Amino acid sequence: NRLAFQLFLTRDNHVPSVLVFLHFTHATQVRGPESVDAWRSAIAQIHHALGLPQDLSAFGVHHAFLDARSLTGA
Repeated sequence: NRLAFQLFLTRDNHVPSVLVFLHFTHATQVRGPESVDAWRSAIAQIHHALGLPQDLSAFGVHHAFLDARSLTGA
């Protein structure tokens, strides 16, 4: 998966890289979380289930949030 590959690149092979998860808020067509807080809660639950720390930025993993309503007409 993406997280394992990021760890493989950065820790095992010393290849500088960044992984950014782009999360869309208010994307009603896909019934995802409506807000950044809802996304953060879902991410925390996933990290907990996988036994991961909440903050993975030290491993080059980041989360970005985009309001899908800003893409209307794009």
